[in-house]
Amino acid sequence: MAPLAPDIAEAVSAAWHNNHGGTTIEIPTGVVASLALVRQKPGTPDIAEQWRAMTGEQFLKTIRWAWAGLWFVDPYLTEVAGPLHKWVDAEVPERTMHAVRAVANAAMRAGLFRVTGHADPSLRADEDVLGHVLTWLRSHGQRKGLGEFHTPPDVSALTARMGLLDAKDLVPGSLFSEDTAGTGGIIRAQAQTLRNAGGDPAKMRWYMGDIDPIAVACAAINAVIWGLGPNVLCWCGDVIKDPTGPQQALRHRRDAWTRRRNVIDSARLIHATRRAEALLRGATSPDTSGAA
Repeated sequence: MAPLAPDIAEAVSAAWHNNHGGTTIEIPTGVVASLALVRQKPGTPDIAEQWRAMTGEQFLKTIRWAWAGLWFVDPYLTEVAGPLHKWVDAEVPERTMHAVRAVANAAMRAGLFRVTGHADPSLRADEDVLGHVLTWLRSHGQRKGLGEFHTPPDVSALTARMGLLDAKDLVPGSLFSEDTAGTGGIIRAQAQTLRNAGGDPAKMRWYMGDIDPIAVACAAINAVIWGLGPNVLCWCGDVIKDPTGPQQALRHRRDAWTRRRNVIDSARLIHATRRAEALLRGATSPDTSGAA
């Protein structure tokens, strides 16, 4: 089957610019990332039709729920992906909302869920949709300034195969690291090569760095889409100027999971307190059953 990611990216870019979405490319990229978090469950209504049927308010609320749910699954990667979803927590002007819906419809029509809607991560990892989207949304001048060029899938696959000639000898916890990862194209190819050799990417460690915060945000969500497991680090920085990116990312991940535990502990405490108050009210209420 022909790759769908280039067509999806072209459709998204055209929808955003033709509807005067503006220069904030985090928004259309974030729309695609949000949709890419949704899976099509067998025997359920078509998810594309469900999204299209939503009002603008329902659309934004569903996106917020998707990211909130992901935060409880992996708070660290969700926080790294902040540039892709912070916009949804602010007021979205009507004009921007019109462009947002156009982007969503364009992505779905072009086949986004045929790439990302699978339950099996090996099928979702066949293409780097977000990498193509980011490339299409950026002008050539912007890409040149960042030194950002999308690595062709066949080149990524060849690089991965050359680097994984002894994939069968890899043990859980083996490290795969890219200091100029972009959105993770070569990492994706390595994960797929590993799967084809009988390995499990979710049992490995994956480190991805880049100087572009939007690309890093995409890499974080790609790690979720591609099923890379819990041992993923993503950081924004120039490894030549500052080689401590992985250490900073490790601290961020530890702090993010601490915040999650604190939120859950607080929620449990509130629930327990309310339950105790309800029981106490019941125990201290006057007995009126024998009243005249």
